[in-house]
Amino acid sequence: MATESLFREYYSRHWNTFPFGTESPIKEAPFRDFYSRNARWLAKKVGGSPKILALGSGSGTPEFDLAMDIPGSRLHTLDFADFRPMLPVDKMERNRDRLPVASLIGHPRHTIADIRILPFRSRSVNLVLSSFAFDLTGNQTQATRELKRVLAPGGGAVLILHRPGSDVLANFGANILLSQILIGEKLRVLEQAKNGRFPPAITDREAFVADQQDQLHTAELNKAASEHMISLAQKGLLFRSARSIRAHFRSQGFDVLRVEPLSNRKSSGWGVVLRKMRKQ
Repeated sequence: MATESLFREYYSRHWNTFPFGTESPIKEAPFRDFYSRNARWLAKKVGGSPKILALGSGSGTPEFDLAMDIPGSRLHTLDFADFRPMLPVDKMERNRDRLPVASLIGHPRHTIADIRILPFRSRSVNLVLSSFAFDLTGNQTQATRELKRVLAPGGGAVLILHRPGSDVLANFGANILLSQILIGEKLRVLEQAKNGRFPPAITDREAFVADQQDQLHTAELNKAASEHMISLAQKGLLFRSARSIRAHFRSQGFDVLRVEPLSNRKSSGWGVVLRKMRKQ
């Protein structure tokens, strides 16, 4: 629980620092292409004016771009991190008719919540989008049950999931080592400051100590987030094969329409397309 709490704090700090988003695999091929192509395809299957829910949305900018291309859609974003996603003013201005007039920058339909306990009515969502977030809960069964509950019959989901052993996870091991080095360095500097030893150029000692403490805490959060990811992989809580993905979602009452391995020189993952059976 402590590690999960630090994991949440890490991403809260991250997204408050970069509210307009950062470089991400979902913004690059083939992840971007799989995500957008299948989201649009499912939206056509659902028809009407779909309510779209982005789970673990981060800044929500890829999903916002998709929603703008789907006529009549309403985008809701959800993330466990304590922040409010911000959208570029030019996008808000161009789509003012789709959003409350008062919302000039802040995303108007964002919820801070856990994917395992979604604060939405049953059968109230038509399309769910999630990239590199759905499988981080540590409880795939509960997350999938909630996904099924909120989806309307015939609704669908496009998910990008992590692949254990991929470059994405390997990088977390390197992050732990780098964080440990930085933590050691910051502890050393703070110990010297405690004994009255400061770099010659420092004039504001109090600000210097506060900055070093902040950098130490950031390194500790980075280490905790990386340890959480590796722990999920080691405990077998991330999907290891297309077969295991199909078996899991079928057992929860989904039609599994596509499962594809996706990778580029930076990242690897699974692209998954699901549809809830209409009789449920």
